[in-house]
Amino acid sequence: MRRQFYILALFCTMSIAGLCQTDVKKDAIADFKKLNESFAALGSVSMDIQYRLFPTHASPAPVEEQTGSFTQRGKEEFMFSVYGTTTIRNREVTLVKDDSGKIFILKKSYSKEFRLQQDMDYAKLLELCSSVEKISAAASQGMIAYRFIFPKTFQGMDKLEVYIDPKHYMTKKVIMYLNQPAETFPHIETVNEQYTSPRLEIVYENIKVNPLFDKDAFSASKYVNKRKDKWLINPAYKEYELMDQTNIKLN
Repeated sequence: MRRQFYILALFCTMSIAGLCQTDVKKDAIADFKKLNESFAALGSVSMDIQYRLFPTHASPAPVEEQTGSFTQRGKEEFMFSVYGTTTIRNREVTLVKDDSGKIFILKKSYSKEFRLQQDMDYAKLLELCSSVEKISAAASQGMIAYRFIFPKTFQGMDKLEVYIDPKHYMTKKVIMYLNQPAETFPHIETVNEQYTSPRLEIVYENIKVNPLFDKDAFSASKYVNKRKDKWLINPAYKEYELMDQTNIKLN
């Protein structure tokens, strides 16, 4: 359950759907448009992802930290790893490797399948927030940053901060000031009152634009191989179970 939260949190920051400050709004629209255009133009990308969970909005030290990685080649191939789970997608199949459950889940890849990406639906983001601020202190770190403040009635978070690297126009850091109680986050094993307003920071590091990958970088052959009409687990992973869903058709 813990790793599912981190994947969900990352997806939320990439797709979260009124502003009074016209100049700041114009700047935000321009910068997020450049970010989206930059990511769309990439042939491939790789990055490390750091997740840090803090018990309150102002806590100086995290209560949990996780490290993940993401690589992508073209529009159809990617690999995403976090907390003992690795997802590999290529043109033929998508493989999920779950180390805690000792299981592989294999299915066919479909063109409409969700693809992790760094772009943002800034129009919906601006529509949902009650105000936006430019974080001037980010300039000293060589970044552009915005703080989106949501209405008090908004469920999920109070504020969202997005830091952008102006050199390549890639997201460098996202900070979510959550307003959900701790029991809604199953990755927190011990429910504690201090977690009623946690803060989640997601930091993108070692970003490489258009890196070169080996031919089989996104192949599932390290873990499973097809013999005749049957997928089999490689001997090195004989303790794993395989759930072959490649014959299941989507409606």
